[in-house]
Amino acid sequence: MRSWPLRRWLVAVAVTVLAALVIGVPTGVIPTPFYTRMTPVLWWNYPVWVISSVLEGLLVATYVRVPTAAPAVPADSPAALVGAAGPAGPVPWGPPAEAAPQQAPPPSGPGPRGP
Repeated sequence: MRSWPLRRWLVAVAVTVLAALVIGVPTGVIPTPFYTRMTPVLWWNYPVWVISSVLEGLLVATYVRVPTAAPAVPADSPAALVGAAGPAGPVPWGPPAEAAPQQAPPPSGPGPRGP
């Protein structure tokens, strides 16, 4: 997390606040006129609410894409001479190509009768 850019931290904070509201309002931890809690809020409801919100924010922040620059390859290096396909050509992906269909053998037994 030390290498996280500012953008990822901002997303983490924003989602933490949003998660705190989404969790806190319907559970009654945050008192609102929308919902009246029938049982009192217990002491441990607050730490669970805060920890859940922070973990949700951190989790969502891990999905933020970090822009990366392509590594520079010197023009005289072997990697530049070989290219992206490699020395043997491109790597085939997917199932192997099927061989050409073979013709069925001629039927055995009596054939057509000629004149």
